[in-house]
Amino acid sequence: MSMLNKDENEAQVDEHLENQTEEQQTEAVHDEASKQEVVVNDGGNNGGSINGPAKSGMPAWPWMIVSVIAIAAFVFVLVSNGSGNSNNKKLAQFDGGSVTELDFYHEIKKQVTDEQFSTMVDTLVESKLIEELADKAKITVTEEDMNKAIDEAAAYYGGMESFEQVLQQYSTTLETFKEQIKPDLLKKALYKQQNPATEDKIKAYFDDNKDTFATAPEKVRASHILVNTQEEADAIVADLKAGKDFAELAKEKSTDPGSAANGGDLDFFGHGDMVPEFENAAFSMEVGQISDIIPSDYGFHIIKLTDKQAGVYPTYDEVKDKVADAYWTNELTVNSVLWLAKLKEDNHVKNLLNEEAKSSPSASPSSSTSTN
Repeated sequence: MSMLNKDENEAQVDEHLENQTEEQQTEAVHDEASKQEVVVNDGGNNGGSINGPAKSGMPAWPWMIVSVIAIAAFVFVLVSNGSGNSNNKKLAQFDGGSVTELDFYHEIKKQVTDEQFSTMVDTLVESKLIEELADKAKITVTEEDMNKAIDEAAAYYGGMESFEQVLQQYSTTLETFKEQIKPDLLKKALYKQQNPATEDKIKAYFDDNKDTFATAPEKVRASHILVNTQEEADAIVADLKAGKDFAELAKEKSTDPGSAANGGDLDFFGHGDMVPEFENAAFSMEVGQISDIIPSDYGFHIIKLTDKQAGVYPTYDEVKDKVADAYWTNELTVNSVLWLAKLKEDNHVKNLLNEEAKSSPSASPSSSTSTN
């Protein structure tokens, strides 16, 4: 399989989700911007995957799966213990003792740093504040809203069956996940009400991101020869100019094990599927053209364009609801940090754990890390 193959890339995304540290998962929930900027872990597979950034308008939900589940239990315990020992429910029992919600709370708290714990409290208070403000504004999240978000995530993973399998990997169900994304849907609805946009703005977003809404996106088909050094690439260019066959040189010289056997053929790919250096060169070429040497993080490429497929683009009116949803998702992603900070300021939010840390005479850098 080629290092450029999309199926392999999707597998690597799942590997990246599994390998995230607890701190990265917590930060992903706390910082909305991180939901759209996903770095794919190459997993050491043949030098990595030459893939591009996530496309504009891609549903945020797939990237939230691990981060949401990672803190769900902890937030549950925080809420359960909001009134102290009066709600100290037993979770398990044994001869001579039991495990309560409060025990669970203290055990989890020992396994995170003070900074992580404070971030979780920030996340919880943001959620509670948004619930309160949405309630005052008579904003609700409907079953239809949650089902739409689930459908977006399922479509990204290739269907509902595949999506449910991903959820099972993280020991959760579709119904549980639906409830876990509800706070973010509420946040989006509140942001939309507080930051209205004209239709002209939404149309401008459509014009700037037409590839996102294409029913059949523009694609090209290319072959490449990948080598490790400039000198090797120069020698291949000389061979091509001398009349040697591109496919035969790819089979003989290319270091890409997935495409070399096929004469370097990568099949069709679209915008965002390759790293920018490779994509920009391929999409600027004419069929039959051979590129100059294209350097990337993976080596030196010589590309031959073998086919093109024109994109099919709907009109704005045909996809206006989808465009509006993508517009608001993008707006919230870009502006959420400043917007949430303003909400907290206007509503006099204080994280009392931070206040205690500042006033504690024993506060020091070394005291922020708890031991297991």
